[in-house]
Amino acid sequence: MEKIYNLDWDIIFPKPQTFGSGKIKVACVGDSITYGYGVLSERDTQSYPALLSSLLGNEYTVENFGVCNRTARKIYPYGYNYSGLLGKSLRYKPQIVVIMLGTNDSKVDMWDKDKFIKGYETIIKKHLKKGTRIIVAIPPPAFENVCRIRTELVEGVIRQELYRIAACYNLETADTQSALQGKAQAFTDGVHPNAEGNKIIANSIYQTIKE
Repeated sequence: MEKIYNLDWDIIFPKPQTFGSGKIKVACVGDSITYGYGVLSERDTQSYPALLSSLLGNEYTVENFGVCNRTARKIYPYGYNYSGLLGKSLRYKPQIVVIMLGTNDSKVDMWDKDKFIKGYETIIKKHLKKGTRIIVAIPPPAFENVCRIRTELVEGVIRQELYRIAACYNLETADTQSALQGKAQAFTDGVHPNAEGNKIIANSIYQTIKE
């Protein structure tokens, strides 16, 4: 039977999803792309964290801390800092955290370069205090969409700043954007990856983890 999602809880106020039971814990921090909005009825198996867990195998546990419509910028109520899951991801005490944020920051009413950088760095610093290995995931490309996501920012300034931030803090990166460039068929609406797109994201992050 197809799972029916309650929009009030499963999407707006999600609980972290756990995949696997290994000793090495991976936290996937992000927005609706991490949450698995593009595979809503199959996110238990087809979100990128679920697929990443399958790739990593029995030594790992992967936790999905994705929240829809969240920004790196600390702006109430949309900032990831206000979601409640940032605190939960810290208490989870992961050995590895994958951060994929920036797509929603590209919206006209959300974009502020300096506040984007400050918000992203705040999340990084909180996890660095725990001694966590951090991977900065460059968000996927944005194709024609009605979600108000601006392609030129996602693939321009936001991409550039994420690489700059990663270099500044000596962090690893996973370039899911390049991996999905030109693959509009791997998206449900130009922004949210379908199962095919999530497989590509999971593989890109898996390669970084295993390097």
